[in-house]
Amino acid sequence: MIWVLTGPESSGKTTLAQALSEQLRWPVLPELARGYLAQRATDTAQGPYRYRPSDLIALVQAQQGQETQVHNTDHHILDTDLLTLTIWWQEKYGPVPALFNEAWLSQSPRMYLLCRPDLPWEMDPLRENPNDRERLFGLYEQQLRRRDCPYAICEGEGASRTENALAIIRQALNP
Repeated sequence: MIWVLTGPESSGKTTLAQALSEQLRWPVLPELARGYLAQRATDTAQGPYRYRPSDLIALVQAQQGQETQVHNTDHHILDTDLLTLTIWWQEKYGPVPALFNEAWLSQSPRMYLLCRPDLPWEMDPLRENPNDRERLFGLYEQQLRRRDCPYAICEGEGASRTENALAIIRQALNP
């Protein structure tokens, strides 16, 4: 089963992915966008890199490639997936290209752990939305409902957030 940590920026996805991986001994597939954009930021001498639509399309294709490593019989944690890229595109450019919807339809089944932005904002050069994380959280939840995806909300800080996620996973595995 694929377990996807999703939600707005600075909502604890990466930290929670690492904690769950340690507790459950499941592999984590890292967020592709972070590495991709960090690499491009170091490649430019003209100042901060401004991503373009072509970057998001490349990330969709990379996400599909990364997910081919995941076997449906094993548990894997994804630190974000196509949902984040879809919301990102909609926020920046409007309606998503057909490629996004085709990629969505070809995904393996998964369970989403939607991270509530109830943690303090942490500045990061790749983050853009310190003031509207609740609005973005609503967009994530709206997309999950619209697409009829199984999901649960993770909240709390530190160990209590990890315990919340572990309880959700246990419940999903042993209904």
